[in-house]
This record gives sequence, structure tokens and C-alpha cells, in this order.
Amino acid sequence: MIIYKMKSKIIILLVVLIPFFVISQEIHYGLSVGFNMAKYLGDADKFANDLSNELNQIEDFSDFSFENKSRTGFGIGFFIDYQINKSLSIQPEIQYIQKGTNFSGDGIISVDDGYNNYTFRVQEDMIMQIDYVDLNVLAKYLFGTENIKPYLIAGPGISYLVSSRMKVKVKIEDESDSESEKYDGFKNLDVNFNLGVGLDFAETLRADIRYQFGFIPVLKDEYDDGFKMQNGGFAINLVAIF
Repeated sequence: MIIYKMKSKIIILLVVLIPFFVISQEIHYGLSVGFNMAKYLGDADKFANDLSNELNQIEDFSDFSFENKSRTGFGIGFFIDYQINKSLSIQPEIQYIQKGTNFSGDGIISVDDGYNNYTFRVQEDMIMQIDYVDLNVLAKYLFGTENIKPYLIAGPGISYLVSSRMKVKVKIEDESDSESEKYDGFKNLDVNFNLGVGLDFAETLRADIRYQFGFIPVLKDEYDDGFKMQNGGFAINLVAIF
């Protein structure tokens, strides 16, 4: 039912935008590349606290505390800029982008070998590595007429999951190890909204920073343990126009 409603909204959106495409005065194409600081929203902080409490209940584990921190990833995309007038354009785009989050924390583990009791400070990162292909339709509004023009961008999008892994990194004293494996607990689709600002340099180069937040919880119901978390993150992009 959700997918059916989503498809209906896409069709309506395309029908609404077709007249803009038809009357476009000019069309530009562009490639974007940048990095993304992704971080879960919603119940992410509650999840981090619950993870801390569960570890502290294990024998010989104590003082564990986790935080919801960002996962740094990259994004690369292609877009078409349909210019309506000198200030307004419509920009559909497709982008591969790395999202997720990093539940990072540390604590103490005690080890008794029968003769002595040793305590170790343990650092651990549980990184949700979820990568998507985003399909966005953005409105872009330019200010001014100089060579360097600021602009605003905003619009909805749909994200399709293409890769999902969970990576765990553990560091004890001066030694560290990590393990990564595929994780099937994430939903395949997300609906998001993008809002950002940028600078248009002449006619061939742009740079923008945008914030994207998702509306659909990322975890499947059978995996979420009651924690509803959504995608979020800042992206900085460098754009070449041709």
C-alpha cells in the first residue's frame, strides 16, 4: 500500500512538472561530487543509551557509554537543470550517496585470570553503512546577476537502498580490530526532503551545501526493537556544468 501511494505521488509530481520542462528556456547538464556527514534522527539517541545499558549489565563490563555520531561518506551524481527564467530552474537529479550513522562509545572490561584482576578501556564503533541511489526533483532559485550568484535549492526525493552493511571496530589499549558483514535489517525505500544553499560561479562551476532528512524509519519492523530512526545528514557538493 505504501509503495502504491508512493508511485502515485511520483506520477502526480511528473505531471505537474512536465509544463515547466516544456517551457524551459535553457537546459544545462551537470556532474556533482562531494561528501556526506550522515547521522540517524528520531530514536537514535535512545538507541545509543539502551546499547550502553545493555553492555553495562554484562558481568565484568562497566562504565559503557555510547553516542550517536556521524558516518562520513561520499556522493556522486548527475542532474539536468531546466531553466524556467533567469532566476528559477527545476533540477531532477540521480545520485549515489553513502548514509548511515556511527554509534560510538567506550567502557571498561575486567579480566580475572585467577591470580590478578586486569581492567582495560575499550573503544567501540558500530557503524551502519547504508548506501542509496537518490532520485530528487529540486527547485533552484538564483539571486543577483553577478558572475558569482547565491542560490537556494529545495525539493523532495526517493532513496533506493543498494548496499547495507554493519561494521564494528574495537580498540583495546594499542590494539584494534574490525569486522564488517552484510545486514538485511534495512528497508529498501526512503522518502526524503532536501534543503540547501549554494554559489553559482560563472556558468561552469557550482558549490552547495544541503541538508537531507528522511521520513521513513530505516529499520524493518522486525529489526527495530521499538526504535524508529530516520536518515539525516549534511552534504557538501562541487558541481561541474556542461
